[in-house]
Amino acid sequence: TPNNATVINTAIIESPDDATLEQYRTDTASLTIGNAASFRIFKEVEQSIINRNNAITYYLYYANTGSSDVGTSQFIDILPNPNDGRTPPTIYAGSSSFSSISGANGETFEFTNRPHSQINPDPNDASNLTGGATTWCLSTAFGTPGCPTANNNVTGIRINAPAFAKNLPTRKLTLNITTTGNNPDDRYTNRFTGRTNGLLGLLASNDVFTRVRFPPKVLLVKRIPAVNNKTFSTVVDDLNTSDDNHLNWPTNYLLGAINGGKVKPGDDIQYTIYFMNAGEDNANNLKLCDRLMPNQLFQTHKYAGGAGIQLKLGLDPSLNLTNAADSVDRAQYLPAGQALPTTCNIPSGAKNDNGTIVVDITGNAGTGSPNLTTLPASTSPGLPTKSYGFIRFTTKAN
Repeated sequence: TPNNATVINTAIIESPDDATLEQYRTDTASLTIGNAASFRIFKEVEQSIINRNNAITYYLYYANTGSSDVGTSQFIDILPNPNDGRTPPTIYAGSSSFSSISGANGETFEFTNRPHSQINPDPNDASNLTGGATTWCLSTAFGTPGCPTANNNVTGIRINAPAFAKNLPTRKLTLNITTTGNNPDDRYTNRFTGRTNGLLGLLASNDVFTRVRFPPKVLLVKRIPAVNNKTFSTVVDDLNTSDDNHLNWPTNYLLGAINGGKVKPGDDIQYTIYFMNAGEDNANNLKLCDRLMPNQLFQTHKYAGGAGIQLKLGLDPSLNLTNAADSVDRAQYLPAGQALPTTCNIPSGAKNDNGTIVVDITGNAGTGSPNLTTLPASTSPGLPTKSYGFIRFTTKAN
């Protein structure tokens, strides 16, 4: 049935003994068919997770999915605001601001600075009509009484779209907003609503939301996998931390003991420091520094001549790293008394009393092995394969 078609039903009562005129025995009822499903609006967000203070880009789509031409349309987009009743609710620190909106099909745009909660989403509501409580202004009128002063004063957008003939492609609008001063896990939810001439009912898009990603978070777990020829090949839970319980560690990966037991001079003690990026963003400039405990000597040739440090990234082969500060790799051993890099972030007043292992896990390309410039965020156990790894070295008790 075409949109806005009128359907009439007629009822006539007849009786053999009734001689009244038919017009007095007839009644009609009519209704107008409005097919709101022949026009669709929906919304997408370019990135569902953003970094702090990044912009958000929305795509607003509208389509004539029916078999008839339809008239002009009008849509309203109330920008994200805390406690807006959308799903999930918008909640964020700092501020967000309208940046731009554009279309390619002759749409025009009007703006308001009325408080978000006071904007009615129905374009036909009296508040949105001429003289209504909500004033809609072209951008050229910014700064005039009743209009937004600038983009950062805009709370809602009214979109005026031209008539839409049947069998034409879906139309698309692009809306950009900026965010400032937000926190990890802040959320911005948005939708738009509207009406199309010739169709009945208020149209509403889906809710789309954007979340601010958590920063990188590198977990460190230290274990003793071996003392002399005795190996500790089980996974032990350290009750003092939850870092070794993260679900993204590969299964049975954190092998080794927390307490290697009693040792005597001459015993070899192997240490492994496991690391994994458990945040949501890539980790850059990652440097691991480990000051040796007293009464231990670093074994400088454990893995090869001049290589006392071993590194393994994910499923990659193990790398034997040299002790010297050279261009071959990004590891070094600093004997006792040598100054530590400030990037080691050691406690104030702490000293390099017994030697320190320093490994740049990430660095600039071409600065030696490992050839890793960033440690990606882990997404599931063992993935991505370079989101985790370990360094290993051996000392001798003295």
